[in-house]
Amino acid sequence: VQFTGKVSGADSDVPYWDFGNGRTKGATTVVEEFTNSSREKDTVFNGTVTAVYGECTASVPIKITVFPKVEAMFATTSTDGCTPLEVKVSDVVTSSRYTYSWSAEGSNQPLSSVANPGTFRYVNSLDPLAVLEKKLTLKVNLTDHPQCDTSMEVPVKVFPGIKPS
Repeated sequence: VQFTGKVSGADSDVPYWDFGNGRTKGATTVVEEFTNSSREKDTVFNGTVTAVYGECTASVPIKITVFPKVEAMFATTSTDGCTPLEVKVSDVVTSSRYTYSWSAEGSNQPLSSVANPGTFRYVNSLDPLAVLEKKLTLKVNLTDHPQCDTSMEVPVKVFPGIKPS
């Protein structure tokens, strides 16, 4: 976050920043990074910007709210195989604040909005015989702040069914 401030009528025109995260800086323009490793709760940093004139000080509170960390991570069974290929999804990173959107391009399953959708089935019916290359994608965002989002995508390769003649 970039902060800009100027002090007038004080010993210095440079404000003193206390960000509420254990770090302080004295500058007109400062950049400070705030993190939140929680997937559930906002982290609030309460700080101040202060001007000093002799024995007098004047402070203004600043409040920085960092939304939860948004992660799109999951594990799958093999994503390369012969038709029909069943790709099972597991170990999805979950949060009660997340909204999920699964896209299984080339699968016969409809889109899903649950955290753990189970199994996606891919059938390669390409003619002439060729490898079917598609993607399995998870997009995750914060329900109450949809602009906070991320995604994970894995390639899926389905080899054609072969039969002896």
